[in-house]
Amino acid sequence: MGGMTLYGKALRKLRVEHELTLKALSEKLDEELSPAYLSAIEIGKRAIPHDLSDKVKEKLGLSDAEYKELKEAEYKSASELKLNFNEMEEYQAETALVFARLLKNFDTEKCKKLQSMMQKP
Repeated sequence: MGGMTLYGKALRKLRVEHELTLKALSEKLDEELSPAYLSAIEIGKRAIPHDLSDKVKEKLGLSDAEYKELKEAEYKSASELKLNFNEMEEYQAETALVFARLLKNFDTEKCKKLQSMMQKP
């Protein structure tokens, strides 16, 4: 890791908009993450805890739009994706595994088509 990530920028933007210091944000998050750790997340030196965006939404009372922006930044900044197969049907878990295995072979055009198809209601 290194260099400010999209998530770091989004988190810092929210923190500043809510007029919070790193210490104040840490306190709002029940001090689960120290100010130093939050700073490291903002500058891209630490991984994003899997539940941080949800906690920030809850503790800061984010709007749906703010939360969506933060989650999108999280997905774009993540170096890995963790899936909880316990929350899926067996066929869904199998599909996710097949997709993960084959994705590296997809070119940009194929990815765009697949995204378009999956985003249709």
